[in-house]
Amino acid sequence: MPSETQNLTIQQALEVGLAHHHARRYREAEDVYRQILQHHPTNADALHLLGLLAHVHGRNDQALDCVGRATQLAPTMAPFWNTLGEVNRTLGRLSTAYHCYQKAL
Repeated sequence: MPSETQNLTIQQALEVGLAHHHARRYREAEDVYRQILQHHPTNADALHLLGLLAHVHGRNDQALDCVGRATQLAPTMAPFWNTLGEVNRTLGRLSTAYHCYQKAL
C-alpha cells in the first residue's frame, strides 16, 4: 500500500481513504481504495467506496462494476444496494434501480 497506509489494518486504511474522500482529495482516496483492493480484491467496503467515487465523477460503468461486486460480496449491506440503485437510476434503468432500493430496505 502507499507509504501512508502500508502499516495500517484494512479498517485503518479505509479510514484514511474516507478522510481523503471527505476532504475532496479524490485522487488520493481512489489511490487508497485501489491499493486496498490490490491486496484484498474481495474487500466489499473498498469496492463500494471506489464505486461511489466513480459514480460521483460520472464513471457509471465503473461504478456499476464495483458496487455490483460489493453487493455480491456483502448482500446484506443496505448502503451498497442504495448506491447501486442510485447508479442505475442515473443510467435510466429505473426497474433495476427500484429492485436495488427494495433490497436496501
